Amino acid sequence: QLVQSTEQLLQLVAEASDISDPQQCESVLNRIYNAVEGYRGFSVAQSNGDVYCVAPARPITTTLNTAHRSYFQKVMATGQFAIGDFQIGQLTGIPNISFGYPVFDSIGAIAGVVWTAWGIDRINNLADTWRLPEGSSMIVMDSQGTVVTRYPDWENWAGKSYRDDELFQRMKEQPEGTARLTGLDGESRWFAFSRVTANPQADTVAN
Repeated sequence: QLVQSTEQLLQLVAEASDISDPQQCESVLNRIYNAVEGYRGFSVAQSNGDVYCVAPARPITTTLNTAHRSYFQKVMATGQFAIGDFQIGQLTGIPNISFGYPVFDSIGAIAGVVWTAWGIDRINNLADTWRLPEGSSMIVMDSQGTVVTRYPDWENWAGKSYRDDELFQRMKEQPEGTARLTGLDGESRWFAFSRVTANPQADTVAN
């Protein structure tokens, strides 16, 4: 549901009539940023990746380009909402998981990409409400096998790659399931896992 609500929010931004004007765009983004909770920020980039407005408002002293980010590349390739991989924010310096949505021009071509992100704290706070059984943990990986967060003790896990790990390979093979496997810490234990997708063509995050 959180992923779906994020998609709906970005769609609302992308379809705003004044999003193509840099000054009006910044006003739109800041109104939305101040009205919702749980998002690190918002931005809009041209189809070449150059960012022209951000929220919360801040001076951009150098060209900020997001063309190398996985969420941007997925949006440009599919023309659909996409979930990115683990990354460190270029402006915030904070680990996050990013989302993108296409902005279309009058003839239906992709004119840009709207971005937002969840901080790791949002995922951890959500896991805290689940009241996991004693001794259990929750892991979120991106599509490349990089740990986005682990609850508890995320600081020692976030950003580490387990691309070749048995657990990640099983996640790639099956959209969901249970299995007794060797965990990321080398211990054998039971896992229940489910793949989170932005759309059927772009699997992005497994947990």
